Amino acid sequence: VLGVLEFLSREVRQPDGEMLAMIGSIRSQVGQFIERKAVEAEVRRLNENLVRRVAERTAQLAEAVREMTSFTYTMAHDLRAPHRSMTGFCQAIIDDYGGDMNPTCLDYARRVASSAQRMDALIRDLLTYGRLIHLEVDPEPVELDGLVRAIVDEMAAELARRRDKTMALVAKLPGI
Repeated sequence: VLGVLEFLSREVRQPDGEMLAMIGSIRSQVGQFIERKAVEAEVRRLNENLVRRVAERTAQLAEAVREMTSFTYTMAHDLRAPHRSMTGFCQAIIDDYGGDMNPTCLDYARRVASSAQRMDALIRDLLTYGRLIHLEVDPEPVELDGLVRAIVDEMAAELARRRDKTMALVAKLPGI
Protein backbone atom coordinates (compact mmCIF):
# COMPACT_ATOMS: atom_id res chain seq x y z
CA VAL A 1 0.00 0.00 0.00
CA LEU A 2 2.84 2.39 0.87
CA GLY A 3 4.49 1.63 -2.43
CA VAL A 4 1.27 2.45 -4.30
CA LEU A 5 0.81 5.71 -2.36
CA GLU A 6 4.40 6.71 -3.05
CA PHE A 7 3.98 5.83 -6.67
CA LEU A 8 0.78 7.90 -6.97
CA SER A 9 2.24 10.84 -5.05
CA ARG A 10 5.17 11.26 -7.40
CA GLU A 11 4.81 13.55 -10.25
CA VAL A 12 4.00 11.98 -13.53
CA ARG A 13 7.20 11.38 -15.37
CA GLN A 14 8.78 8.93 -17.66
CA PRO A 15 9.34 5.67 -15.69
CA ASP A 16 12.96 4.98 -15.00
CA GLY A 17 14.57 1.68 -14.00
CA GLU A 18 13.96 2.26 -10.29
CA MET A 19 10.28 3.01 -10.86
CA LEU A 20 9.86 0.01 -13.17
CA ALA A 21 11.49 -2.24 -10.55
CA MET A 22 9.16 -0.83 -7.87
CA ILE A 23 6.10 -1.34 -10.11
CA GLY A 24 7.21 -4.89 -10.85
CA SER A 25 7.70 -5.61 -7.16
CA ILE A 26 4.27 -4.15 -6.31
CA ARG A 27 2.64 -6.14 -9.12
CA SER A 28 4.33 -9.33 -7.91
CA GLN A 29 3.29 -8.74 -4.28
CA VAL A 30 -0.30 -7.91 -5.25
CA GLY A 31 -0.44 -11.02 -7.44
CA GLN A 32 0.85 -13.19 -4.61
CA PHE A 33 -1.63 -11.60 -2.21
CA ILE A 34 -4.56 -12.23 -4.58
CA GLU A 35 -3.40 -15.78 -5.24
CA ARG A 36 -2.99 -16.48 -1.49
CA LYS A 37 -6.47 -15.11 -0.77
CA ALA A 38 -7.94 -17.29 -3.52
CA VAL A 39 -6.17 -20.36 -2.11
CA GLU A 40 -7.35 -19.50 1.41
CA ALA A 41 -10.93 -19.15 0.17
CA GLU A 42 -10.69 -22.50 -1.62
CA VAL A 43 -9.27 -24.18 1.50
CA ARG A 44 -12.09 -22.69 3.61
CA ARG A 45 -14.66 -23.92 1.09
CA LEU A 46 -13.11 -27.41 1.02
CA ASN A 47 -12.98 -27.55 4.85
CA GLU A 48 -16.62 -26.53 5.13
CA ASN A 49 -17.55 -29.17 2.55
CA LEU A 50 -15.51 -31.79 4.40
CA VAL A 51 -17.10 -30.92 7.74
CA ARG A 52 -20.56 -31.17 6.14
CA ARG A 53 -19.74 -34.53 4.52
CA VAL A 54 -18.30 -35.93 7.76
CA ALA A 55 -21.45 -34.86 9.62
CA GLU A 56 -23.65 -36.50 6.96
CA ARG A 57 -21.64 -39.74 7.01
CA THR A 58 -21.63 -39.79 10.81
CA ALA A 59 -25.41 -39.41 10.82
CA GLN A 60 -25.74 -42.19 8.22
CA LEU A 61 -23.46 -44.46 10.27
CA ALA A 62 -25.40 -43.75 13.46
CA GLU A 63 -28.66 -44.58 11.66
CA ALA A 64 -27.16 -47.82 10.29
CA VAL A 65 -26.02 -48.80 13.80
CA ARG A 66 -29.51 -48.08 15.18
CA GLU A 67 -31.10 -50.18 12.43
CA MET A 68 -28.63 -53.02 12.96
CA THR A 69 -29.20 -52.97 16.72
CA SER A 70 -32.95 -53.02 16.22
CA PHE A 71 -32.64 -55.86 13.72
CA THR A 72 -30.37 -57.81 16.09
CA TYR A 73 -32.79 -57.55 19.00
CA THR A 74 -35.79 -58.39 16.79
CA MET A 75 -34.04 -61.38 15.27
CA ALA A 76 -32.90 -62.67 18.67
CA HIS A 77 -36.41 -62.27 20.08
CA ASP A 78 -37.97 -64.02 17.07
CA LEU A 79 -35.48 -66.90 17.34
CA ARG A 80 -36.04 -67.35 21.05
CA ALA A 81 -39.73 -68.37 20.75
CA PRO A 82 -39.20 -71.40 18.44
CA HIS A 83 -36.05 -72.24 20.35
CA ARG A 84 -37.96 -72.46 23.64
CA SER A 85 -40.62 -74.66 22.01
CA MET A 86 -38.06 -76.95 20.45
CA THR A 87 -36.12 -77.26 23.69
CA GLY A 88 -39.25 -77.82 25.78
CA PHE A 89 -40.78 -80.45 23.48
CA CYS A 90 -37.48 -82.25 23.06
CA GLN A 91 -36.97 -82.39 26.81
CA ALA A 92 -40.56 -83.57 27.28
CA ILE A 93 -40.01 -86.39 24.79
CA ILE A 94 -36.82 -87.45 26.57
CA ASP A 95 -38.45 -87.22 30.03
CA ASP A 96 -41.73 -88.92 29.06
CA TYR A 97 -40.56 -91.53 26.56
CA GLY A 98 -36.78 -91.78 27.03
CA GLY A 99 -37.00 -95.13 28.76
CA ASP A 100 -39.24 -96.58 26.02
CA MET A 101 -37.33 -95.16 23.03
CA ASN A 102 -34.87 -97.19 21.06
CA PRO A 103 -31.28 -95.97 21.52
CA THR A 104 -31.13 -94.34 18.09
CA CYS A 105 -34.25 -92.24 18.72
CA LEU A 106 -33.00 -91.26 22.16
CA ASP A 107 -29.64 -90.27 20.62
CA TYR A 108 -31.45 -88.12 18.03
CA ALA A 109 -33.52 -86.41 20.72
CA ARG A 110 -30.38 -85.68 22.75
CA ARG A 111 -28.65 -84.31 19.66
CA VAL A 112 -31.61 -81.99 19.01
CA ALA A 113 -31.47 -80.82 22.65
CA SER A 114 -27.71 -80.25 22.37
CA SER A 115 -28.16 -78.30 19.13
CA ALA A 116 -30.86 -76.23 20.81
CA GLN A 117 -28.40 -75.36 23.58
CA ARG A 118 -25.84 -74.25 21.00
CA MET A 119 -28.54 -72.19 19.28
CA ASP A 120 -29.36 -70.53 22.61
CA ALA A 121 -25.67 -69.68 23.05
CA LEU A 122 -25.63 -68.14 19.56
CA ILE A 123 -28.71 -66.07 20.35
CA ARG A 124 -27.12 -64.84 23.59
CA ASP A 125 -23.92 -64.02 21.67
CA LEU A 126 -25.98 -62.08 19.13
CA LEU A 127 -27.56 -60.03 21.91
CA THR A 128 -24.16 -59.44 23.48
CA TYR A 129 -22.84 -58.28 20.12
CA GLY A 130 -25.76 -55.86 19.84
CA ARG A 131 -24.81 -54.38 23.21
CA LEU A 132 -21.09 -54.23 22.37
CA ILE A 133 -21.76 -51.97 19.41
CA HIS A 134 -22.59 -49.18 21.83
CA LEU A 135 -19.53 -49.57 24.05
CA GLU A 136 -16.57 -47.33 23.65
CA VAL A 137 -13.33 -49.21 23.16
CA ASP A 138 -10.00 -48.00 24.48
CA PRO A 139 -7.40 -49.73 22.31
CA GLU A 140 -4.32 -50.95 24.07
CA PRO A 141 -1.30 -52.98 22.97
CA VAL A 142 -1.61 -56.76 23.07
CA GLU A 143 1.31 -59.12 23.45
CA LEU A 144 0.63 -61.45 20.52
CA ASP A 145 3.58 -63.80 21.00
CA GLY A 146 2.17 -65.30 24.20
CA LEU A 147 -1.36 -65.38 22.77
CA VAL A 148 -0.28 -67.20 19.60
CA ARG A 149 1.84 -69.63 21.65
CA ALA A 150 -1.15 -70.39 23.91
CA ILE A 151 -3.43 -70.98 20.91
CA VAL A 152 -0.89 -73.24 19.21
CA ASP A 153 -0.42 -75.20 22.46
CA GLU A 154 -4.19 -75.53 22.84
CA MET A 155 -4.58 -76.65 19.24
CA ALA A 156 -1.47 -78.90 19.12
CA ALA A 157 -3.39 -82.18 19.28
CA GLU A 158 -5.84 -81.06 16.57
CA LEU A 159 -3.00 -79.79 14.38
CA ALA A 160 -1.12 -83.11 14.78
CA ARG A 161 -4.27 -85.10 13.96
CA ARG A 162 -4.88 -83.05 10.81
CA ARG A 163 -1.22 -83.30 9.77
CA ASP A 164 -1.30 -87.08 10.20
CA LYS A 165 -4.57 -87.32 8.25
CA THR A 166 -3.13 -85.15 5.45
CA MET A 167 0.07 -87.21 5.31
CA ALA A 168 -1.98 -90.42 5.12
CA LEU A 169 -3.98 -89.01 2.23
CA VAL A 170 -0.83 -87.87 0.43
CA ALA A 171 0.73 -91.29 0.90
CA LYS A 172 -2.25 -92.85 -0.91
CA LEU A 173 -1.77 -90.66 -3.98
CA PRO A 174 -0.33 -92.54 -6.95
CA GLY A 175 3.32 -91.87 -7.76
CA ILE A 176 4.22 -90.39 -4.39
